[in-house]
Amino acid sequence: MLWQGCGCAVENRFPEPVERALFLLLLAPWEDWSEAEEVDWRGFRIPWVYSVSDDLCVSLKTPPSEDDLTLVPKTYTDFDGQPVDAEEPGRFSTSDAKADLRDIATDAAWSDLDRALGSPLFAPPVRHFLVRAYHAQGIDEFIAHLTVLEAALGLQSDYGKKPKGDPRAGRSVTRIMAERVATLLADDASAAQYEELFDLRSAYVHGRLMKAISSIDRFQARRLARRVVVALIEAALGINDKVPFDREQYLVSLRASPMKT
Repeated sequence: MLWQGCGCAVENRFPEPVERALFLLLLAPWEDWSEAEEVDWRGFRIPWVYSVSDDLCVSLKTPPSEDDLTLVPKTYTDFDGQPVDAEEPGRFSTSDAKADLRDIATDAAWSDLDRALGSPLFAPPVRHFLVRAYHAQGIDEFIAHLTVLEAALGLQSDYGKKPKGDPRAGRSVTRIMAERVATLLADDASAAQYEELFDLRSAYVHGRLMKAISSIDRFQARRLARRVVVALIEAALGINDKVPFDREQYLVSLRASPMKT
């Protein structure tokens, strides 16, 4: 499967319907539900995808048993005090207080997502990078979530000298992006958070001496990326204003009233 847009093509790991369904699930606040922040924010994995072919000459394989989806090693102590190695289905630890996922992954949400993905605001591969971050680990996951923000809110025209009267004149690209994040989310604090995360990304990409990426930074990058994508979907649907028809015009307009520096 290939995603087409912006003059590029990116390959999906799963068939298109699965990618869309996964994207919808990733809009849920898993990072807030997780009870293992030092380990992972994910509440589920996709160990396999079962595909059905319409070709009568293709033999269908038996789907794997749900008991064998994700086995993890465990060690127990028997009655004699001896260690015993075993395997059991893996479990993700999530809060019992979380909202029922069935209230999030609804037919209405699916319909809204389908409409939003057809908006100019989602011409760049925002979905691709959010799903890619789900599949990645460590620094790759962190960078993918920062790339989600760039795909969602960045413009090629942000770079270079701006003419007089352009609201971006005299601002760095990082600052422009930080203002867009804060304006879209109606949260001034998110601007500083974006700049801190982007500085970490730059440190890794450009070879500055760094420690291993922390779980706190990974969770923050995931949370900010998800919040921006959810807000962008709302913007594409015209929930808070009229539906944007020109992506560049809309993003350039996302400039907060004078922000603290």
